[in-house]
Amino acid sequence: MDKYILSICIPTYNRAAYLDESLRRIHRQYRTLDRSDAVEIIVSDNCSDDDTEAVVRRYTGDGLPVRYIRNSENLGMDGNFMQCFRLSQGRYAWLLGDDDYLKDGSLQWMVDMLSAEDYGLVHISAYPKQKSIEYETCSEAAGFLEKINYWITFISGNVVSTRYLMQTEVEKYKGTLFSQVPIYLTAAIHGNRNAIVYREILESGLAMETNGGYNIFKVFVVNFLTIWKEQTAALPDNKRVYAGVKRVLYENFLTCYIMRLLLKKNNTRFKTDGAWRILWRYYGLNLYSYTSLAKAVASKLL
Repeated sequence: MDKYILSICIPTYNRAAYLDESLRRIHRQYRTLDRSDAVEIIVSDNCSDDDTEAVVRRYTGDGLPVRYIRNSENLGMDGNFMQCFRLSQGRYAWLLGDDDYLKDGSLQWMVDMLSAEDYGLVHISAYPKQKSIEYETCSEAAGFLEKINYWITFISGNVVSTRYLMQTEVEKYKGTLFSQVPIYLTAAIHGNRNAIVYREILESGLAMETNGGYNIFKVFVVNFLTIWKEQTAALPDNKRVYAGVKRVLYENFLTCYIMRLLLKKNNTRFKTDGAWRILWRYYGLNLYSYTSLAKAVASKLL
């Protein structure tokens, strides 16, 4: 028996100011929930040396029931994510980035939605204004996964049924920075139904000064596509779905980073070592990789 409907799990490391704002938004909404036992809040502190603990203690002192865990050593991003999931006692777990903030009214709305149905995975769209409906339910996994595509990697964009947390092998993906994605894929494939939320739920604090630091081509091409291919192998029509996801990833996400490589203007904190080798290995024989890049170059020149 689950103790809560929803576990909001916030992994954090040295971003006390962003966490402060996140907890402020949650606290404001938590006080008006229909049921105070509907939601638990977990903060997993990955051995921060800033004011993170003091921020949390201030909110617990003001009545917000936060379960605060400070790791004695840094577990890495994947390790901290998995700890969040292990600590959750809700029917659903929401891994919420410390710089993603809940819009007013979002918490009660999410609790009501999650209470009404039994979902495998609920995905919060990054483009909510493109739909007039608040959410749609998807009973067919392949179609659902095609719609959410590489956005399944967005940390704050997925609420997962906790029944699938222990059913997924994640240890082999430690160090990929996407150890949560196999859990989401398992839930989406084996759940009775999934959903995509188009309501505006989140507002980003955009902590760009601490984002990055990893090789974006290795993480999003090698790691992500490997996880997707392995975890969706049993999905009907999996080869077609994989090819579609791979193409959308290139055209909608990778192209802008490839342009920065070509122009030698990588003004981000992302590493790009071995980018051309990775791109050739995964996209070298696909015609769309050349046409998409040609369009991007042309638009830059015109």
